[in-house]
Amino acid sequence: MPKAITSSFRAVIVKVMPPFVKKPIKKCLSLAVHLKVFPKKVYMALVLPLKHERLLTKAKGAEPIRVLFVASSFASWKVDQVVAAMRTGSRFETTVLLGRLSNRMGEAIAADEHRKLSSHFKNKGFDVVDTFNMDDAEIRETIRQIDPHVVFITNPHSLITKALHQEILSQRLTCYVPYHHEVVAYGNNREQYDQLSHNALWKVFAPHQTSRSYYRKIRMKGDKGVVVTGLPACEPLFERSRRFYYHWKSQAGDKLRIIWAPHWLIRPDLKLATIYELGDAMKDLAWRYRDKVEWVMRPHPFLKPTMVNHPGWGKDKTDEFFKFWTESDFAQIEEGDYIDLFQTSDAMIHDSGSFLAEYLCVDKPVMYLKTETTAENYLNEFGQLALNACEIGRSIADIEWFINRLLAGEDPNKDKRKTFINETLMPLYAEPPSQKICQELIGDFASTTEQSVQKVHR
Repeated sequence: MPKAITSSFRAVIVKVMPPFVKKPIKKCLSLAVHLKVFPKKVYMALVLPLKHERLLTKAKGAEPIRVLFVASSFASWKVDQVVAAMRTGSRFETTVLLGRLSNRMGEAIAADEHRKLSSHFKNKGFDVVDTFNMDDAEIRETIRQIDPHVVFITNPHSLITKALHQEILSQRLTCYVPYHHEVVAYGNNREQYDQLSHNALWKVFAPHQTSRSYYRKIRMKGDKGVVVTGLPACEPLFERSRRFYYHWKSQAGDKLRIIWAPHWLIRPDLKLATIYELGDAMKDLAWRYRDKVEWVMRPHPFLKPTMVNHPGWGKDKTDEFFKFWTESDFAQIEEGDYIDLFQTSDAMIHDSGSFLAEYLCVDKPVMYLKTETTAENYLNEFGQLALNACEIGRSIADIEWFINRLLAGEDPNKDKRKTFINETLMPLYAEPPSQKICQELIGDFASTTEQSVQKVHR
């Protein structure tokens, strides 16, 4: 069935059909999609690994190992530390390829993501090839010229042109560092662990053991090639010795610095966002505490366009809302790199997925927001442990209580947070994840002679 017809048919089902008719039709459509994808998944999971073995055998002993990183969304780019680690020696040659984000959010979002990534890579001094305005034929030729031994994708979803996703997955040794801390569990979990892309990957560098166990249970390919390393993006969040700087707005006196990080997503099988219920009240709260608290709103990049289309918000209200957080002298919005922001803040209030674990790395007070329509039912075992290390907020009254405790010099839930850091996080980050990834690849590409020497020294 053509994709356009299928989408239109689904829309009709959702809008006009009664539940007793809708349910079996949706099941049939889902089965049809599954049957269409199944042979491709079998190929990716069972046949493609044979090609990976041939590619690896051919590249054994390569010096340097050519590594390509594909980027299209700033929120999905979590491999700065891997690129930096590879650039410190001569064993790797790295290139970052900047592509065009393609999703339902439109060209304005794609252009903004391109702008943010371009600026970020320039500041980092990375070697970048920009394919944003190239067609697929030009992109293929560019990749052919680079001829990477390994390609890192930064998002498993098809949110980029075919030449930078499906074709790379089927032709190269591909690696994936998750763009989030993999704390959620929803639906049948196949969207997170068992898409075609997940089965096509040569290596997955998982953030924790819970993630690997999900691959083992859910992915057709199992946990073959899944290596638990921790999340490289968290490395600088554990640093305590160097000085961090963030451009907080100048204030008349000392104020509490709080980050509010609202998520955008709320759908039947994954409900995280609380802003649609608490947004107006958060604005009022920020105004009431303007003499005591300085705020940074850290929205998900998809939040604003989603709010514009939300029946309870719309464009005018959303624009006014974002204007308040941008122009108030006690608040601002941050959509770029957040390492220095986290390190120079005093606390966070949020309903994010990945930040649930990431902010705990800086060992500061945090409140996680839930309402009647969002719940911890969408968290996996690792996520539940992280949640237990946070204060829980279910209302504006809870948030105000949290702020007042902080203003009084208290540290809510400190003991549980310390326990989570010491028992769950520190074992993962005792050795930097970026170094683990580099060593894994060096071992894979070592020549037969080098591997023999390594065995002798073990």
